[in-house]
Amino acid sequence: MPEIKKLPSGGRFIFYRQEFLKSMDGKVETAMKQTVVAVANRVRLLQTGARTGRVYRIGKSPTKADKLAGRSFRGHTASAPGEPPAVWSGRLFRSVFERIQPWFHKGQHVWYGAVGTNVDYAPVLEFGDKKGKLKPRPLWRRAVLETRQQIKEFWSKVKPETPGKPGKPG
Repeated sequence: MPEIKKLPSGGRFIFYRQEFLKSMDGKVETAMKQTVVAVANRVRLLQTGARTGRVYRIGKSPTKADKLAGRSFRGHTASAPGEPPAVWSGRLFRSVFERIQPWFHKGQHVWYGAVGTNVDYAPVLEFGDKKGKLKPRPLWRRAVLETRQQIKEFWSKVKPETPGKPGKPG
């Protein structure tokens, strides 16, 4: 339960007891976990599905899907500029990770959340190359934008309850 104290300047200072802060920490941890999992799942989902880019020949004997598409060779359809990258080897898809960890920063207990990858070509796919030969295939930014509403819902549950009037239970 918060205590509200009057400041000499006429403003109010809200002091939260340690038990309240500990209960908030659990809510923050939950919201952070939900956020990073939602974004990571969206990153994985965006890499699946049909693409409209160039078709590359990758083998001699066609698959059933290639035959249905009228190709006499085995092909891979790449992503077009502006589409998330298509899965070819699956390395980028499998490398997506999510991580949360507590930190102590300037005397405050905070949570750090990350969604990322360790593959070196991910930034080139996301932003394109410097020469302009490879146009951007936004994946990470799009995942965050598409999960934005979900993230807001997760974090709306973290807000502390509005305290009542001084001297009365909040």
